Amino acid sequence: MRFARLSDNYSVATQIDPADVGFFAEQGYVTIVCNRPDGEDPGQPLSADIAAECSRHGIDIHIIPMQGTFISPYTVEQRNPLGDDL
Repeated sequence: MRFARLSDNYSVATQIDPADVGFFAEQGYVTIVCNRPDGEDPGQPLSADIAAECSRHGIDIHIIPMQGTFISPYTVEQRNPLGDDL
């Protein structure tokens, strides 16, 4: 897993595994937003497994799956869980 800090409030990462959640907790992250749909790639962890680890580590998780160029009305209606400032 690789990640890059975009600002004091935001980072982006490649696909994380449930085992990575502890690292993010140690770094002080409080929320994870998962945009990958389950089953997108073989061997990819299920969002429910990542969510279970987030719960165990006290991290909020928002699962907003996006696929290719299709963005559903549900996805558009989702709000930034950390506020509007980057």
